[in-house]
Amino acid sequence: MLRRPTAMVFSLLRANNNLSMPTSLSLIGSSSFASDFTRPCLAAHNVLSLRRYRGGDSKIKSAHEDNSPVESSSKSSMLLLGNTLPFVEKLGGVAAGIGAIGLSLLGLIYIKQGDLLYIPTIDVIGRDNSQNPRGYRSLAEYDVPSETHFIDSTADGVAVHSWLLLHPQSRERQLPTIVFFHGNAGNIGIRIPNAIELYKLDANVLLVEYRGYGESTPEHIKPTEKGIKSDSEAVLDFILKHPKLDPSRIFLFGRSLGGAVAFHVADYAQRMNMPLAGIIVENTFESIAHMVRVLLPFLSAFAKPPFLTNEWDSTNIAAQLRLPILYIAGDVDEIVPYTQMKDLYAKSSKSSLMHRFHCVKGGTHNETWIQGGKAYWEAIKRFIADAPTVAIDGREGKKEK
Repeated sequence: MLRRPTAMVFSLLRANNNLSMPTSLSLIGSSSFASDFTRPCLAAHNVLSLRRYRGGDSKIKSAHEDNSPVESSSKSSMLLLGNTLPFVEKLGGVAAGIGAIGLSLLGLIYIKQGDLLYIPTIDVIGRDNSQNPRGYRSLAEYDVPSETHFIDSTADGVAVHSWLLLHPQSRERQLPTIVFFHGNAGNIGIRIPNAIELYKLDANVLLVEYRGYGESTPEHIKPTEKGIKSDSEAVLDFILKHPKLDPSRIFLFGRSLGGAVAFHVADYAQRMNMPLAGIIVENTFESIAHMVRVLLPFLSAFAKPPFLTNEWDSTNIAAQLRLPILYIAGDVDEIVPYTQMKDLYAKSSKSSLMHRFHCVKGGTHNETWIQGGKAYWEAIKRFIADAPTVAIDGREGKKEK
């Protein structure tokens, strides 16, 4: 997505503790304008900050615990939904004036909109999971039972790559399954530590890789809102038919862009009368238009079709979803305004059978799941325990024994 141009970008770069100014300027000064315009503003998805995660004394350990990246970076990442862009300081030349810069910026944003929003590769971390740091390439590096699936999506021949962390006898034990929709930057390998923590809640976890990301095929097909929505519907169809899983205990989880994907799937399930136990969204946004108005207010008039080709509008969905829903928000999210999560929650309060809001004090956009501590995981665990009862009888209460 987008960040305020030139002046703000440079001030943010200077405030960045993990990205030196010469490195930033080398991006801006590159001869490959189109490539650098769409490149994230960090050197390697902030691999150093990725290593901040530690799995504690869990029985599930990586074969390479000394390399323990978390899903994203700190404030220094400056990712809008996981990304920001280095603007060319002298776009059109100072003499061309603000008007010329604005017109050039507008045209480039329209043309490169998809590339700005969907970031399958993050600098030195490539597209494929095999290119991740050791310990973040495959679930085979962890002591956890798992399956690999390629889920057939639409008639365009897309196969959605996914990993299923699967507990033994899951269906017989009626264990919940969480379908994990990730943010807009990077592959599912860098989400493994997060998935492991969810798995430890006695839940199966399906990590889903959007078209154009990771090992989803074919590689030449680029991500689009329409395509990802189609893929996500196919994922729900697949998981409900999996013979080892309890179809009555399927939950959706989405962070950032993944929250918008989860909202779409929940709406799809409700329209198609498909069973779904609940939805969890973390630090997601109301719509791309809302984000444009926040970050690029001078382009607000263009924050609508046909100029805006990716809408991801969750506002109407939140207002009519009957499913149980848990909102998890970091109150100092530096990318998506905290108020957007509060607004979505307010909309859900009018329709959802059970709507809960868990605030992580000091939580930032990509680190809330780490910063939330025990209370974060307890909020998810309680929601999963209570939601099936709510989905059946329409009242919030404890699960009957």
